[in-house]
Amino acid sequence: MLQRIPVLVYHKIDYKFEFSITRIPPHRFVSHLDWLQYHDYNTITISEAERIIRGNLVFPAKTVAIVFDDGFENFYTYAYPLLKDRGMIATVYMITGYAGMNHDWDVNIGWRKFRHLSWSQIEDLADDGFEFGSHTVNHPDLTRLSEHRIIYELTDSRSKLEDRLGRPVKSFSYPFGGYSERIKLKVIEAGYSSAVLVRNKFQDSIDKRLITLCGTCVYQTTRIKRLANILSFQTPSPFQKLVQRGIGWCASKTPVVKSPPPRSDTR
Repeated sequence: MLQRIPVLVYHKIDYKFEFSITRIPPHRFVSHLDWLQYHDYNTITISEAERIIRGNLVFPAKTVAIVFDDGFENFYTYAYPLLKDRGMIATVYMITGYAGMNHDWDVNIGWRKFRHLSWSQIEDLADDGFEFGSHTVNHPDLTRLSEHRIIYELTDSRSKLEDRLGRPVKSFSYPFGGYSERIKLKVIEAGYSSAVLVRNKFQDSIDKRLITLCGTCVYQTTRIKRLANILSFQTPSPFQKLVQRGIGWCASKTPVVKSPPPRSDTR
């Protein structure tokens, strides 16, 4: 039986306003962390979650994996010190082709620009125990790509991270929730052993080739009650389901609306 470990997926922690509910102001993030700390939650990386699941190991009942998709610079500025002050850890999934650059791969409503982590910041975080996984080179919907391009996005991002960090990178996060059995096999072939997928109606996978954990996005609208429900795997309310569907629909259209030229990750 697969041991279930909740995965909270964040994106941006920043005071800078944008027309998106994936951006969470630092004070709200503090309220989430303080609630977790008050209730004695133990934070682990995705690789630690994988080790627990594969070994069927005993772990504290109140355990959570905190994930940051995309690898924005505001993780270094705001989230990192807040986590560190509380003795908490997280896994960051990096878009390697945009390290140190603005997020031109995304639809920037209101023309707000957010920079991604630089390689020096990534190295600092990794040296302090924070885990890095791959989120591809360019953040495409992999289900829309040719086989050659899929292989490039999966392998080049991983090799770049390993070269810069000097350690194995075995975890992957699916951009836009772009998942299929075909893509899953390519992820396995690329050498990953764990993955995070944010997708409605997906259940954690017990495939020993690739432990896939279902992540739940935390939004600006996520209050403490909803956070507690996520951690206990409770079904979201009809309103929350509507929000998830709306955000999922918008995310699925981003690769259609915004198609920047692919970046070759050679820096």
